[in-house]
Amino acid sequence: PKGKVGVGEKVPKGGKVIPEEEVGCVGNEDKVDRTAGQTAHGTLRLPPRAGRGTRLSRLSGALADRCLALSDEESYAVWVVDVESGKVVRRLLGHTGTIEDITSHRSMPDVLVTASRDATAKVWDTRTGRCTVTLVGHRHPLQSAVAVAIGGPQLCFTGGHDDSVLVWEIAARGVLYELSTGNNVVSRLRGHDASASLYAATECNSMDRMGRHYGYGPEQPGGLFGFGGFGGGDDDDYDVDTHMPWPREARHSPDSFRMLWDAGEHCLLRYCFGATPGHQ
Repeated sequence: PKGKVGVGEKVPKGGKVIPEEEVGCVGNEDKVDRTAGQTAHGTLRLPPRAGRGTRLSRLSGALADRCLALSDEESYAVWVVDVESGKVVRRLLGHTGTIEDITSHRSMPDVLVTASRDATAKVWDTRTGRCTVTLVGHRHPLQSAVAVAIGGPQLCFTGGHDDSVLVWEIAARGVLYELSTGNNVVSRLRGHDASASLYAATECNSMDRMGRHYGYGPEQPGGLFGFGGFGGGDDDDYDVDTHMPWPREARHSPDSFRMLWDAGEHCLLRYCFGATPGHQ
């Protein structure tokens, strides 16, 4: 570190000491000595058509011990591949856009859920390779979908560029309700059964890479302002204000949800579910 080797330390074979002036400099990433990592336990041969941006997911049920599900940026299919032989066991066809997320849940054997840029999510039976349910309700491309069993019913959460999360009951094939993300795009969703929680990784489209905000319109009365970012303090989770601006390009109007809220920055959201319905 900082161009020096500490007492008792050795420079790795084939490595080099990085001068202090080059440490942390943009454009010098190629000069950083990278670890060789661990030896691979094996090699998985991808299907011939698999291209860049391959997405992998484990399976549940009968194929869980020997197969993985995968897709890529250039195709609209999901391949269920035998890990040992590399052969394609199933091909899941039906999406008309790139598949952004593939998930399964241990409480739902032989079920796979996919989210696509065609604005739909699909529930698949991996035993037959057939789509059992198509969830249609989003107007913009999806980034993530996850199946979770909370309190009994099998639920599916979907999110993407609609700047919200839709909660579906799979058996009923309908939307139960919509969760606000504070005008943030949903990049990934994952559930935690033990705490009956849903986690959403979100991105604010009204903030640039330097943390500056843009594209906000007239102020709206009342509401919650971000997470210590735009209008909030460093130590406060929220800043309650009598007036707050609203993004001009927001997917939702200020009165779309019971509570007026704009996140104002990239954040990880946690939704907790209980026996008593509420808006918090």
